[in-house]
Amino acid sequence: MSKHFKVVLFLPALLVVSLIAGCASAGDGVNRGDTDPLGNGGTFTSTSLRLLEFTIGVNPNGQVDRTGRGTYAVLLNAQGTPIEVTDFDTFTDLIRFDGQSFSWYHRLAGVPNPGFTFAQVGPLSGQSRVSPDGKTIQIIVDIGESTSFINQFIPADVFTAHVVTTDTQGGAFLGRILDTLGQGPNINSNSLQTLTVRRGEGTTQPIPQSYPFDPLNDMVTHSDLPSDFPYLNFDIVRFEVTAR
Repeated sequence: MSKHFKVVLFLPALLVVSLIAGCASAGDGVNRGDTDPLGNGGTFTSTSLRLLEFTIGVNPNGQVDRTGRGTYAVLLNAQGTPIEVTDFDTFTDLIRFDGQSFSWYHRLAGVPNPGFTFAQVGPLSGQSRVSPDGKTIQIIVDIGESTSFINQFIPADVFTAHVVTTDTQGGAFLGRILDTLGQGPNINSNSLQTLTVRRGEGTTQPIPQSYPFDPLNDMVTHSDLPSDFPYLNFDIVRFEVTAR
């Protein structure tokens, strides 16, 4: 199996702008009220379980990279089928962190025709952060807000999730794999590590045996990257999805 992602074609600028304008105004992290659980000063009871949190932990000898030399991506499939991180056909949406900002992308079929592309539909920075110690990425989505991106694009009660880190060689949107779930650097059959997620519950059965942990120091290395490339920053050691 190839260790490279398929080439991603981008939408024409006007179409991307129209998508962002159509979704971001009602989407995540925009103009939230004082009582909203994701707003400033909002109140929220744990029994409501209307939030889903995606947590990515990196190697303790590294830190979440902010230099733009790689990306972190949570891959989602609205149909709840297994995700193969090397195959764009197996996920419908993704949340991408490029070291500076978090954004939601949705796959559009037939744009251009034939084929598909991932269009940026809006930012998630209001609900996403890197922990103060630099070791963890936390992404929170609100399933109780009807206009949130997850409700617009993944309305099913059960869906699937996966995670990957990639380089950005050549300015790639998602480049070559650095790490994903499962024992690396052999990334074949990583679809076996797909998580099944239920709204209001988080990760549910069937659960991969090693969940929520991933082996240390199992990155895929690339000979053309600089000798000082910070591989440990992209070594995933934990990925979990919880409800709260």
